[in-house]
Amino acid sequence: MDIAVLGATGTIGRLVADRLEGGGQTVRRLSRSASGVDTATGEGLQGAIAGADVVVDATNIASFRASRAVPFFATSAKNIAAAAKKEGVGRVVCISIAGVTRAGAGKRFGYYRGKSAQERAYRAAPVPTTIVRSTQWFEFASLILPQASVGPIAVLPTMKMAPVAAERAADHIAEEIIATGHGEVPEIRPGQNARLATDDGEDPANRIVAVCGPEVMTTAQLVRKTLAARGDIEDLSPRVVTELPYLGRALAGGVLIPQERNLVVDDLTLDSWLER
Repeated sequence: MDIAVLGATGTIGRLVADRLEGGGQTVRRLSRSASGVDTATGEGLQGAIAGADVVVDATNIASFRASRAVPFFATSAKNIAAAAKKEGVGRVVCISIAGVTRAGAGKRFGYYRGKSAQERAYRAAPVPTTIVRSTQWFEFASLILPQASVGPIAVLPTMKMAPVAAERAADHIAEEIIATGHGEVPEIRPGQNARLATDDGEDPANRIVAVCGPEVMTTAQLVRKTLAARGDIEDLSPRVVTELPYLGRALAGGVLIPQERNLVVDDLTLDSWLER
Protein backbone atom coordinates (compact mmCIF):
# COMPACT_ATOMS: atom_id res chain seq x y z
CA MET A 1 0.00 0.00 0.00
CA ASP A 2 0.92 3.64 -0.43
CA ILE A 3 0.52 5.29 2.99
CA ALA A 4 0.91 9.00 3.74
CA VAL A 5 1.90 9.72 7.35
CA LEU A 6 1.20 13.29 8.43
CA GLY A 7 3.25 14.37 11.44
CA ALA A 8 5.97 11.86 10.56
CA THR A 9 8.69 13.79 12.40
CA GLY A 10 6.97 13.42 15.78
CA THR A 11 7.55 10.51 18.15
CA ILE A 12 4.58 8.32 17.22
CA GLY A 13 4.49 9.38 13.58
CA ARG A 14 8.13 8.42 13.11
CA LEU A 15 7.72 5.10 14.92
CA VAL A 16 4.60 4.18 12.94
CA ALA A 17 6.25 5.14 9.65
CA ASP A 18 9.26 2.97 10.55
CA ARG A 19 7.00 -0.02 11.29
CA LEU A 20 5.04 0.43 8.07
CA GLU A 21 8.20 0.61 5.97
CA GLY A 22 9.59 -2.40 7.80
CA GLY A 23 6.44 -4.26 6.79
CA GLY A 24 7.02 -3.54 3.12
CA GLN A 25 4.64 -0.60 2.71
CA THR A 26 5.41 2.51 0.69
CA VAL A 27 5.42 5.43 3.14
CA ARG A 28 5.28 9.17 2.47
CA ARG A 29 6.73 10.93 5.52
CA LEU A 30 4.97 14.29 5.60
CA SER A 31 5.30 17.18 8.03
CA ARG A 32 5.34 20.96 8.02
CA SER A 33 9.04 21.11 8.89
CA ALA A 34 10.26 18.46 6.44
CA SER A 35 7.87 18.71 3.49
CA GLY A 36 6.01 22.00 3.91
CA VAL A 37 2.60 20.37 4.39
CA ASP A 38 0.51 22.44 6.80
CA THR A 39 -2.61 20.59 7.94
CA ALA A 40 -3.92 23.58 9.91
CA THR A 41 -4.08 25.79 6.81
CA GLY A 42 -4.31 23.01 4.23
CA GLU A 43 -1.25 24.31 2.39
CA GLY A 44 0.31 21.56 0.26
CA LEU A 45 -1.96 18.92 1.75
CA GLN A 46 -4.01 17.75 -1.21
CA GLY A 47 -1.05 17.31 -3.53
CA ALA A 48 0.97 15.53 -0.86
CA ILE A 49 -1.63 12.80 -0.32
CA ALA A 50 -2.78 12.43 -3.94
CA GLY A 51 -2.77 8.76 -4.94
CA ALA A 52 -2.31 7.43 -1.40
CA ASP A 53 -4.33 4.42 -0.27
CA VAL A 54 -4.36 5.45 3.40
CA VAL A 55 -3.62 8.73 5.19
CA VAL A 56 -2.42 8.58 8.80
CA ASP A 57 -2.95 11.63 11.00
CA ALA A 58 -0.17 11.70 13.59
CA THR A 59 -0.06 15.49 13.76
CA ASN A 60 0.63 17.20 17.05
CA ILE A 61 0.91 20.60 18.68
CA ALA A 62 3.12 21.32 21.69
CA SER A 63 0.52 23.16 23.75
CA PHE A 64 -1.66 22.18 26.70
CA ARG A 65 -3.89 25.23 26.16
CA ALA A 66 -7.36 24.63 24.74
CA SER A 67 -7.25 27.97 22.89
CA ARG A 68 -4.48 26.56 20.70
CA ALA A 69 -5.11 22.81 20.78
CA VAL A 70 -8.82 22.81 19.90
CA PRO A 71 -8.63 24.88 16.69
CA PHE A 72 -5.44 23.14 15.56
CA PHE A 73 -6.73 19.59 15.91
CA ALA A 74 -10.29 20.28 14.73
CA THR A 75 -9.27 22.32 11.69
CA SER A 76 -6.49 19.92 10.72
CA ALA A 77 -8.88 16.96 10.89
CA LYS A 78 -11.44 18.71 8.69
CA ASN A 79 -8.75 19.71 6.17
CA ILE A 80 -7.28 16.21 6.04
CA ALA A 81 -10.69 14.56 5.64
CA ALA A 82 -11.71 16.99 2.89
CA ALA A 83 -8.44 16.50 1.00
CA ALA A 84 -8.72 12.72 1.35
CA LYS A 85 -12.25 12.81 -0.02
CA LYS A 86 -11.20 14.89 -3.05
CA GLU A 87 -8.26 12.61 -3.80
CA GLY A 88 -10.21 9.37 -3.39
CA VAL A 89 -8.16 8.11 -0.45
CA GLY A 90 -9.63 4.85 0.82
CA ARG A 91 -9.23 5.47 4.55
CA VAL A 92 -7.96 7.95 7.11
CA VAL A 93 -6.41 6.66 10.34
CA CYS A 94 -6.28 9.12 13.24
CA ILE A 95 -3.93 8.43 16.15
CA SER A 96 -5.64 9.70 19.29
CA ILE A 97 -5.55 9.25 23.06
CA ALA A 98 -7.74 6.89 25.07
CA GLY A 99 -10.35 8.56 27.25
CA VAL A 100 -10.22 12.09 25.84
CA THR A 101 -13.86 12.02 24.72
CA ARG A 102 -15.17 10.91 28.11
CA ALA A 103 -16.82 13.40 30.48
CA GLY A 104 -14.41 15.62 32.36
CA ALA A 105 -11.23 14.44 30.63
CA GLY A 106 -10.45 17.82 29.10
CA LYS A 107 -11.99 20.04 31.76
CA ARG A 108 -8.63 21.34 32.98
CA PHE A 109 -6.34 19.95 30.33
CA GLY A 110 -6.75 21.80 27.05
CA TYR A 111 -4.70 19.35 25.03
CA TYR A 112 -7.25 16.60 25.67
CA ARG A 113 -10.05 18.95 24.64
CA GLY A 114 -8.19 19.41 21.38
CA LYS A 115 -7.90 15.67 20.78
CA SER A 116 -11.58 15.25 21.59
CA ALA A 117 -12.43 17.91 18.98
CA GLN A 118 -10.23 16.06 16.51
CA GLU A 119 -12.15 12.83 17.05
CA ARG A 120 -15.51 14.57 16.63
CA ALA A 121 -14.35 16.01 13.32
CA TYR A 122 -13.28 12.61 12.03
CA ARG A 123 -16.44 10.87 13.17
CA ALA A 124 -18.34 13.34 10.99
CA ALA A 125 -15.85 13.03 8.12
CA PRO A 126 -16.89 12.15 4.55
CA VAL A 127 -14.32 9.32 4.28
CA PRO A 128 -13.99 5.95 6.04
CA THR A 129 -12.09 6.59 9.25
CA THR A 130 -10.30 4.54 11.87
CA ILE A 131 -9.47 6.12 15.22
CA VAL A 132 -6.72 4.37 17.19
CA ARG A 133 -6.60 5.51 20.80
CA SER A 134 -3.33 4.86 22.60
CA THR A 135 -2.95 5.32 26.33
CA GLN A 136 -0.12 7.39 27.78
CA TRP A 137 3.28 5.96 26.99
CA PHE A 138 5.91 4.93 29.52
CA GLU A 139 7.84 7.89 28.11
CA PHE A 140 5.16 10.20 29.59
CA ALA A 141 7.34 10.44 32.70
CA SER A 142 9.93 12.40 30.73
CA LEU A 143 7.28 14.85 29.55
CA ILE A 144 5.42 15.51 32.77
CA LEU A 145 8.20 15.58 35.39
CA PRO A 146 10.00 18.72 34.11
CA GLN A 147 6.69 20.58 34.06
CA ALA A 148 5.72 19.56 37.59
CA SER A 149 9.07 20.01 39.38
CA VAL A 150 10.27 22.91 41.47
CA GLY A 151 13.70 22.28 42.92
CA PRO A 152 13.75 18.98 44.85
CA ILE A 153 9.95 18.59 44.85
CA ALA A 154 7.67 17.25 42.11
CA VAL A 155 3.91 17.66 42.47
CA LEU A 156 2.42 15.65 39.65
CA PRO A 157 -1.19 15.67 38.48
CA THR A 158 -3.02 12.57 39.66
CA MET A 159 -3.80 10.61 36.51
CA LYS A 160 -4.79 6.96 36.65
CA MET A 161 -3.67 5.23 33.47
CA ALA A 162 -2.70 1.93 31.83
CA PRO A 163 0.51 3.05 30.10
CA VAL A 164 2.21 1.31 27.19
CA ALA A 165 5.64 1.62 25.58
CA ALA A 166 5.54 4.01 22.61
CA GLU A 167 7.22 1.51 20.30
CA ARG A 168 4.72 -1.21 21.22
CA ALA A 169 1.85 1.18 20.60
CA ALA A 170 3.38 1.92 17.20
CA ASP A 171 3.52 -1.81 16.43
CA HIS A 172 -0.20 -2.24 17.09
CA ILE A 173 -1.12 0.96 15.25
CA ALA A 174 0.86 -0.14 12.18
CA GLU A 175 -0.89 -3.52 12.20
CA GLU A 176 -4.26 -1.79 12.38
CA ILE A 177 -3.36 0.55 9.51
CA ILE A 178 -2.26 -2.28 7.23
CA ALA A 179 -5.20 -4.54 8.04
CA THR A 180 -7.97 -1.96 7.79
CA GLY A 181 -6.32 -0.48 4.71
CA HIS A 182 -6.93 -3.85 3.10
CA GLY A 183 -10.47 -3.97 4.46
CA GLU A 184 -9.64 -6.55 7.11
CA VAL A 185 -9.92 -6.74 10.90
CA PRO A 186 -6.44 -7.50 12.28
CA GLU A 187 -5.78 -10.63 14.30
CA ILE A 188 -3.59 -10.77 17.38
CA ARG A 189 -0.57 -13.06 17.05
CA PRO A 190 -0.55 -16.13 19.34
CA GLY A 191 1.37 -15.61 22.57
CA GLN A 192 1.00 -11.85 22.46
CA ASN A 193 -1.18 -11.79 25.60
CA ALA A 194 -3.51 -9.33 23.91
CA ARG A 195 -7.11 -9.27 22.82
CA LEU A 196 -9.03 -7.53 20.06
CA ALA A 197 -12.81 -7.68 19.90
CA THR A 198 -14.74 -7.85 16.67
CA ASP A 199 -16.75 -5.05 15.16
CA ASP A 200 -20.11 -6.83 15.23
CA GLY A 201 -22.89 -4.27 15.09
CA GLU A 202 -20.60 -1.32 14.35
CA ASP A 203 -20.49 0.86 11.27
CA PRO A 204 -18.14 -1.06 8.92
CA ALA A 205 -16.90 2.20 7.37
CA ASN A 206 -15.65 3.54 10.69
CA ARG A 207 -13.74 1.87 13.46
CA ILE A 208 -12.41 2.76 16.92
CA VAL A 209 -9.60 0.76 18.50
CA ALA A 210 -7.73 1.34 21.76
CA VAL A 211 -4.24 0.21 22.79
CA CYS A 212 -3.04 0.02 26.39
CA GLY A 213 -0.52 -1.67 28.65
CA PRO A 214 -1.16 -4.52 31.11
CA GLU A 215 -0.95 -2.50 34.36
CA VAL A 216 -2.91 0.34 35.96
CA MET A 217 -0.92 3.01 37.79
CA THR A 218 -0.89 6.72 38.57
CA THR A 219 1.48 9.36 37.24
CA ALA A 220 3.46 9.37 40.49
CA GLN A 221 3.87 5.60 40.42
CA LEU A 222 5.11 5.78 36.83
CA VAL A 223 7.63 8.50 37.71
CA ARG A 224 8.83 6.85 40.92
CA LYS A 225 9.48 3.52 39.18
CA THR A 226 11.32 5.25 36.36
CA LEU A 227 13.46 7.24 38.80
CA ALA A 228 14.25 4.13 40.83
CA ALA A 229 15.44 2.29 37.72
CA ARG A 230 17.29 5.12 35.98
CA GLY A 231 18.30 7.54 38.72
CA ASP A 232 16.99 10.62 36.94
CA ILE A 233 14.50 11.75 34.33
CA GLU A 234 15.63 14.53 32.00
CA ASP A 235 18.47 15.23 34.49
CA LEU A 236 15.93 15.65 37.30
CA SER A 237 15.98 13.54 40.46
CA PRO A 238 13.54 15.12 42.95
CA ARG A 239 13.72 13.98 46.54
CA VAL A 240 9.94 14.22 46.94
CA VAL A 241 7.48 12.95 44.33
CA THR A 242 3.84 13.43 45.17
CA GLU A 243 0.61 14.03 43.28
CA LEU A 244 -2.59 16.06 43.54
CA PRO A 245 -5.74 15.94 41.37
CA TYR A 246 -5.26 19.46 40.00
CA LEU A 247 -6.21 18.40 36.46
CA GLY A 248 -9.61 17.26 37.69
CA ARG A 249 -11.33 14.31 39.32
CA ALA A 250 -12.02 12.61 36.00
CA LEU A 251 -8.34 12.10 35.18
CA ALA A 252 -7.62 11.13 38.78
CA GLY A 253 -10.48 8.63 38.73
CA GLY A 254 -9.47 6.68 35.65
CA VAL A 255 -11.27 8.05 32.58
CA LEU A 256 -8.02 7.58 30.64
CA ILE A 257 -8.16 3.80 31.08
CA PRO A 258 -9.64 2.36 27.85
CA GLN A 259 -13.08 0.78 27.92
CA GLU A 260 -13.48 0.26 24.17
CA ARG A 261 -14.85 -3.01 22.87
CA ASN A 262 -11.97 -3.16 20.39
CA LEU A 263 -9.09 -3.20 22.87
CA VAL A 264 -5.49 -4.34 22.35
CA VAL A 265 -3.71 -5.03 25.64
CA ASP A 266 0.05 -5.18 25.17
CA ASP A 267 2.01 -7.55 27.42
CA LEU A 268 5.14 -5.46 28.12
CA THR A 269 5.21 -4.27 31.74
CA LEU A 270 6.88 -1.07 32.91
CA ASP A 271 9.47 -3.03 34.93
CA SER A 272 10.41 -5.12 31.89
CA TRP A 273 10.69 -2.01 29.74
CA LEU A 274 12.90 -0.27 32.29
CA GLU A 275 15.20 -3.30 32.50
CA ARG A 276 16.05 -3.19 28.79
